[in-house]
Amino acid sequence: MSPEIESKPRESGSAKAVLESDEKPAYIAPGGAVIVSEPRVGKAAMSSPGAQMTEADKYDSVLKQVEAQDVKMMEDVQQKRLMEKYPERKTVETEKAGTSTITYVYINRGDFVNVYKKVVHDWGGVFFFIDERPTNQRFWEHETN
Repeated sequence: MSPEIESKPRESGSAKAVLESDEKPAYIAPGGAVIVSEPRVGKAAMSSPGAQMTEADKYDSVLKQVEAQDVKMMEDVQQKRLMEKYPERKTVETEKAGTSTITYVYINRGDFVNVYKKVVHDWGGVFFFIDERPTNQRFWEHETN
């Protein structure tokens, strides 16, 4: 065999396979295009929860983000309405609903209106809520006085 002819084809520097310990090979094709057999990411990235997600999981994730934005937007709209309806620092309203008496206390804090609700049932039960979340009597009274 002559020294000019080798058994293996010579690779130029730009056409060499790029190999790193945790990546699949990539080749530069004629014209400069890079051919990658698999996404070139490290082992740590491939084992991350994001890399392991199926298309359905990715869709569900995006859907949850959109739903969270919708909820936030609805809360903003509701707060705007409450700010317009209850401009004073404290407003108290009472209504009779069936066998219960509901007392609403609206506290306008300037940039947010909290809704405090006390439900007194004729059978003796008394329940307290702040922004639709249950709370105890002591905290409810502390916040509304």
